[in-house]
Amino acid sequence: MSITPTTTNITASAILANLKAKEDTKEDAPVEAQFQQYKSARPAVRLVTYSGLRLTFTNFQFLTQSEEAIDYLDSEIAKGLQGISKGDVLTTSDLDPMQSMRKQVRAELLAEIQAAAANEAVGKSRDMGETENKAKISPASTKQVAS
Repeated sequence: MSITPTTTNITASAILANLKAKEDTKEDAPVEAQFQQYKSARPAVRLVTYSGLRLTFTNFQFLTQSEEAIDYLDSEIAKGLQGISKGDVLTTSDLDPMQSMRKQVRAELLAEIQAAAANEAVGKSRDMGETENKAKISPASTKQVAS
């Protein structure tokens, strides 16, 4: 009894359709917390709001979810507070290095698969063709190699 291997020709467009179907069926994706980022020109800054809340900038940044802190900093920046600027809104996955790397690698792979699917649609493939070996290869003895 012999077993012959079977090869399946999976196209990039089929892979892309499969990935999109998996994304559509994700129901239990956790809702990520969002943080407002503020940047400072100094490595460490401490501000106190009118109500007494302390805002501490460390490593040139301050992350918060507090509406009071966001309102205070936005109003102070609008009044002309020097050295502090409003940054981006970050999610928990943006703050986790492994999660952000996973997102980046996934985006790169999806871009490659989409490019391959576009090439398949146009008719281009990754087949490099066949080349004919024109040079005769003959075994060499150690005497031939040494000379």
